[in-house]
Amino acid sequence: MPRVNDLTTVVGLETTNEVVILQGGVVVKAPLSILPFLQSGTGAVADSSQNKHREVKSLMDWMTAAQKTLVRARTGYSASDRTAMLASITAAWTAALANDHDIYAPSGLYEIGEANFPWTQSGTPGSLLDCANTTIYCEGPGTEFKTVSVNGADVFQLNGLKNFHVRGFPKLTATISGSTSGSNGVSITNGFDNVTLEVYCENLASVDATTNVDGGKALSVQPPSSGSLVCGSLKATVRAKGCAQGFGVDFDPDFMEGTKVSIDVDLYAEDCYQAVGISNAAATGALTAGKIDGLRVRGQAVNCQRDVVIGRARGVDIDIQIQTTKTAAARRLDPNSVAWLASDTVVEALYAINAISSSIKVIGNKGACDYKMRIGGASDASSGLTQTTYNSHIHIDVAGTAATADISSFTDGTGIASTANTIYISPATTSSIPAAVKQANSVWGNSDGVWAAFPTAPTLAGSITAGAQTYAAQVGRYCRVGNVVFFTIVLSLSAKDAATSGNLSINNLPFTSRNVSGGISSVTFNYIKDVNLDVAGGYYTVVGRILNNDTAVQLQEAGDNNSPANLSDVDIGAATAIWCSGFYEV
Repeated sequence: MPRVNDLTTVVGLETTNEVVILQGGVVVKAPLSILPFLQSGTGAVADSSQNKHREVKSLMDWMTAAQKTLVRARTGYSASDRTAMLASITAAWTAALANDHDIYAPSGLYEIGEANFPWTQSGTPGSLLDCANTTIYCEGPGTEFKTVSVNGADVFQLNGLKNFHVRGFPKLTATISGSTSGSNGVSITNGFDNVTLEVYCENLASVDATTNVDGGKALSVQPPSSGSLVCGSLKATVRAKGCAQGFGVDFDPDFMEGTKVSIDVDLYAEDCYQAVGISNAAATGALTAGKIDGLRVRGQAVNCQRDVVIGRARGVDIDIQIQTTKTAAARRLDPNSVAWLASDTVVEALYAINAISSSIKVIGNKGACDYKMRIGGASDASSGLTQTTYNSHIHIDVAGTAATADISSFTDGTGIASTANTIYISPATTSSIPAAVKQANSVWGNSDGVWAAFPTAPTLAGSITAGAQTYAAQVGRYCRVGNVVFFTIVLSLSAKDAATSGNLSINNLPFTSRNVSGGISSVTFNYIKDVNLDVAGGYYTVVGRILNNDTAVQLQEAGDNNSPANLSDVDIGAATAIWCSGFYEV
């Protein structure tokens, strides 16, 4: 039996990478490149094994044996190992761009130091880098990309990229030893277009920066710093656990005026400070009415401190389901059992300020919390747009127990709150909707078919001096359905205030009538007692009307071929009774 080294080498094919093959009945040595490969199946064409193996380019193809051992062992990295790992992965990325091929990232830990993985550009690029649809294929969370830094290093910083994709939900993790800044999983900066992502982020390092949490975001989109850069399409599926934020965006509204953005995110956020956070700056110039941010987010928030936080948004579409199994105290803590943000202890489902022309839906169980929904405005005077939460459709169906208030309406100190929204509030959310929310918006759900007492009891009053009548019965009840208010009023006097003077009206309707031209609603009188009508003048009945932008029923008398005339203080006495009902638009 001859030794391998004694075998004849096929002439012209000498190489150091040789295998033993049978050629023409003779055992010879030949290069690996001619070892044949034939796929199973009819019609398959033979090729060399080397060509077959080169169909898939793995990150490990650019690594030494020692580096491959580190990746598979998932431990043992030194500082120099991290530097070398980045160099090898950078070489693989460079080759992919130069040769227009994808990259396969086998299961294992790819750990680098205070840097970002190389699919990025440095500084502020002049244009987007065309990655030619290069895709990084991963083996689920078994493929782990990690940065180890002092003061933060985003794992993937997609700085000015287009036509780039990540598939297979790799795990993105990061640790820090300092306390200045944290690390994000994926940060998209300086523009993007045709980027698709599937990522899983866990326990990303974040820092309490006193007024905000720095780092720790699974996916963060930040505005370009150059007007020549483009924000195009982004489709992401994100799973975040133990992160400061599942998905967050910080848009510059002035820059967004000239863009056509499409951001579509499917999100699962568990044990996070915020599931969804939108924090846009105030505009420095006039904005175009009807322009939208082009953002859609769907997903679930499980045991998060704050589920949806919106600060200035135009035309966003948010749909989040909430699940809660932990106490409020536990949800205020990060994975290290430290407060996410010491200055913010609020646990809530929805916080929305200056959300314009948006669709927001939050449903589920928030458990013990501070609020279920807070809604209001934010100063943005330069935009030329309304500064309230305005013209949005909000659907909130959130069970749980709120320590402070189920629903809160607030301003930013300049009287700005919410107006002209359509809001569905379920009975499970609250049984008491603040008047500021009901009066300024079209509120559905909780109030549908539910009758309640007037916030302030109705009164019979004069236009010059209202007077303070004494009542045997003083009842006002109403039901609001959308933008229509139905009401009934029962007023029976036991004494009349002699100081009453002027035309008579019934005051304190629960909502101000809609301010539209010709917006007059009618009132039906069910029972009238001791009202002095001018029968001699042809007046036989009491009528009433609600003028636009008013909270009173003006009382009049009417008759055959007569114009209605106002009733005055002289037309009532100590035993007057007026019972009426009606409806009006708000």
